[in-house]
Amino acid sequence: MNNSRSNIQKPIIAKVVGHLDFSFASTWHPNGRIFATGNQDKTSRVWDIRNLSLPVAVLKNNLGAARSIHFSSNDQFMVVAEPADFVHIYNTKAD
Repeated sequence: MNNSRSNIQKPIIAKVVGHLDFSFASTWHPNGRIFATGNQDKTSRVWDIRNLSLPVAVLKNNLGAARSIHFSSNDQFMVVAEPADFVHIYNTKAD
């Protein structure tokens, strides 16, 4: 990664593999260990930084790409928005 302001090269510390197309959205969970990515392949994936070999969850959208993803500040929900009037709200707490 290149910082355009200072022209300093930053090392890539990890890569995640799993999506089939371009990603449009990403967000960090408030705990700092979990993050989510939204993709043109009509899926959102939840990742744990401690084990990036496989996503923790793969969530399918209805019609289109995940354009926006956000975790609630209380850690309880994750919301994913599609461009075609669909918004998905997931409970992030395990039962």
